[in-house]
Amino acid sequence: MKKVGLLLSGGISKGAYQIGALEALNEYFGPGDFCCISAASIGVLNTYSFVTGELEHAKALWNSINPGGENTHLPSMLRSDFLQKSISGIVKSEPLSMPFYMPLWNIKKGAVLYADISRFAPGMAYTYMRAGVAMPIYNRGVEIGGATYYDGGLIDNIPIYPISSYDMDYVICMYFDKCNYLFENYDFDKKVIKINFPSDRSILDSFRFNHAMITRMMIEGKACAKRVLDTVFARGIDDVEEIKRRIQILNARNKQEQKPRITGDVVVNNLDKFMLKYAKRNIVRTGSSDNAGHASDLIEVSDGRNKQL
Repeated sequence: MKKVGLLLSGGISKGAYQIGALEALNEYFGPGDFCCISAASIGVLNTYSFVTGELEHAKALWNSINPGGENTHLPSMLRSDFLQKSISGIVKSEPLSMPFYMPLWNIKKGAVLYADISRFAPGMAYTYMRAGVAMPIYNRGVEIGGATYYDGGLIDNIPIYPISSYDMDYVICMYFDKCNYLFENYDFDKKVIKINFPSDRSILDSFRFNHAMITRMMIEGKACAKRVLDTVFARGIDDVEEIKRRIQILNARNKQEQKPRITGDVVVNNLDKFMLKYAKRNIVRTGSSDNAGHASDLIEVSDGRNKQL
């Protein structure tokens, strides 16, 4: 079995696309077939459900939103306890079997923390996940280890950074921007199977929760992912050279929309350059059942060099 990474971005209500896409992915991979995972915001909940074998549970949660056909706009959804209850319903008592990173934002210190929730007991993993969907203004931050954290997707919505150094044969990346990003460099980018969900209704899809819209997004997400995966894996999931060749073909088709994306950039409207200028990035590489990581567990990234804090 080849070493495969999985990366899901945040997308607010557009996370419904990911449920369908993960159904398509499940035709090729089982929950435990990935060597490392990274996800942001709502992508954390979707990915966690997938790798714990609870994708149908996650789908049921999405289908439970406004079954009568009414609309709920983003502010109302964020102020409700729907996401928090959803997290408590999916967290498992057993730890994850692979590294699973998620970005958290410490506004006070201007820092982004990438936490590997596989290192923590379920209670602490639940706390991290709560922080991972806590949107400033609408939600209170979550205190971890004496600091307050919010949704790190506002800083890094496609968090490839914490898994970019892993020895992967290829990585499956799901995101919502129309751009065919060039991740890291050419050699790394040719490992990235990009599944994005461009939509003329992208703004509406992000900020309105409607049952019919959610159903449509799940159907379209599955169809979109299946087209890409069936193309890339036409000769199976273990023929790495053929997979890379097909990735290059797909990238060439979208070359006119391709642009570089430096690790850690924010891709949320025009907030990116401003936020990244003052956001430090740390990785929690180790953990325990009763703490959020000691100072010695944090790695600060500055000018391309790692140093122990």
